[in-house]
Amino acid sequence: MDVKCADAIQAEIAAAKAELLEKKRLYSEAKQQVSDAEQRQLLRRQLDAIQEEAAFYVNLAANNQRNRHLIDRDEWGPHKPGSSLAAARTTDTIRRQAMLGQTVRAESAITCDEAVVKGEYVWKLHGMSWLKGALDQSQDGYAASEGLFQLHDDQFWFIYNPGRAAIESECASLAIRHVADHDHGLFMRYRIFIKRSDGEFIQWGPQAYECHPDQDTSDMLFGPDVCDERHGHAKGIFGLSHEELLHSEWVDQDTLTVRFELEVRAHTGYDELPMKKAKITVPEPSISSQFLGLLQSGKWSDVTFRVKGEAIKAHSLILCCRSEVFERQLCG
Repeated sequence: MDVKCADAIQAEIAAAKAELLEKKRLYSEAKQQVSDAEQRQLLRRQLDAIQEEAAFYVNLAANNQRNRHLIDRDEWGPHKPGSSLAAARTTDTIRRQAMLGQTVRAESAITCDEAVVKGEYVWKLHGMSWLKGALDQSQDGYAASEGLFQLHDDQFWFIYNPGRAAIESECASLAIRHVADHDHGLFMRYRIFIKRSDGEFIQWGPQAYECHPDQDTSDMLFGPDVCDERHGHAKGIFGLSHEELLHSEWVDQDTLTVRFELEVRAHTGYDELPMKKAKITVPEPSISSQFLGLLQSGKWSDVTFRVKGEAIKAHSLILCCRSEVFERQLCG
């Protein structure tokens, strides 16, 4: 057995110490790098917060811009036609007429559909028997309409999914997809019609009503068989698979024809509904004839004049209003 001499051991100790110092240096550098990375991460979050706040004010500015256009068109604002100021004028008119003892009739109305725009889109899918293979070739899961269909500031495109499998998190065979660059949601009604081989369009599913205020609805799907991917495949047009659809009355000369009818309401609240001008029916003045009737009947009279033996009944309140002489005589 070889025994190391003291000098050899001392040399190993010195080398070990040098290695230890190097390891400590590398550890300190790594620790500093972690600290620097954490500082950069903190700065990124601060930058994110600033950018989010800036985006918030950008949206506020855009909303104010929209409000300015609405105010300039007299569609919104505290002084628009039918506002509380106009209503106050109407109320004052009614009050004045009522004080004259007249019967006043008035009516007004609001309308919720002036902000609604309607649209119709017809989509023809030619070569239906080739569609599934064509999608496989292009590695697309579904077919989409060409271009965007715009109503107000909402845009839509239409998809047909022969596999009826999930598109992101939702399943559908035929659906409307909402595309929007805003976050104030969507309020619409829609119907979908499929053309039969005899040329008649038949409604598929009921008329649907979608109201999603202040919700991000961009890329959401809408249609009679749209469902969550956890529920499995969509049911298909009239409950038919793509293969069954090809041999049905809904595909004519290898073409599927679909009509979408959409009604979209702009993003305006109830207090922004346009008001129609109040209609007030004011009868002919009758105060003179009513006062004459009081004089002739003597009803509620409290003063009697005797003129050449004839008693004439009168009313002290009216006499005092009309004559200072009678006011002094009757009221002191």
